[in-house]
Amino acid sequence: MKLPNIDKNYYSIAVAVLAAIMFLDVVYQIQMHVRWRLWIPNSLVADNSTATTKPTLVPPPQLSASLKKRNIFIEPMPKGHGMSLTGVMGTIALFRNRGGQTVGIEEGKSANGITVKSIKNYEVTIEYEGKPETMKLFNDQGQQASMPQAQPAMGGMPSLPSNMSPEDRTRIMKMMKQRRTMNLNRNPN
Repeated sequence: MKLPNIDKNYYSIAVAVLAAIMFLDVVYQIQMHVRWRLWIPNSLVADNSTATTKPTLVPPPQLSASLKKRNIFIEPMPKGHGMSLTGVMGTIALFRNRGGQTVGIEEGKSANGITVKSIKNYEVTIEYEGKPETMKLFNDQGQQASMPQAQPAMGGMPSLPSNMSPEDRTRIMKMMKQRRTMNLNRNPN
């Protein structure tokens, strides 16, 4: 295929401009390399001259007390009590903490920084850092508000969560047994 003369002229101009730009870039790169090579010995000489004089010590910057107190490489603890209501058994409210462990707290008692003030059906009023908070096991539509947990098993006795530790399970069962015997002694019916 033969190119017309007009196209050859345009192509030759474009190649000449491109060659000029490349030539200027090569000159610039050589100049920067020479500057860098000259800078290295000067910087080494400057470092040696300061080594003969006594160095002045600069005190480290002062850190704030919060940074000194906290390890900045570990995530900060989340705020709040971190307990979610997972069940209610009589006067015992069952909570799950951030670690996934189940904690049973009797009405009027404290554990993990919260105090259970009252238990009314499936509503538990707690106090955390002096502020009352109401936790509901079920939301207004009747769906479970927290994680699914204790539901009545056969015989009317609530079943305990399957992931509860054996020590917690034994302790809660003992408290339930004591409650049952106390209620039977009060109401002989």
